[in-house]
Amino acid sequence: MLDTPTPLPEAPRTVVQRDGERLAPGAGAPLLLDGFRLVGTVDDVPPRRTRSTTVQGRSIAIRRRGCGFAATEARGAQTDAVHEIVERDHLLYVRVRDDA
Repeated sequence: MLDTPTPLPEAPRTVVQRDGERLAPGAGAPLLLDGFRLVGTVDDVPPRRTRSTTVQGRSIAIRRRGCGFAATEARGAQTDAVHEIVERDHLLYVRVRDDA
């Protein structure tokens, strides 16, 4: 049986900060400045499952494989475009390749 991707919300560029809260960037803060988008948490993608999200207007599939993650974009009959995915502090960040 094929695994139908479950949608995640549009990937935000930043996390909304409430009034009065101090900015306490985690390990992923430099990633946001380097073009990555926060797409969810590790728990959002169960083992051997796929979840989909939209990053910069492009549909990206987030797959959990073994002890890591993969971020790909379906390109019709062509090979999937592979994008960078990084996990920091239990959060997942994706940077869409410009040449993909």
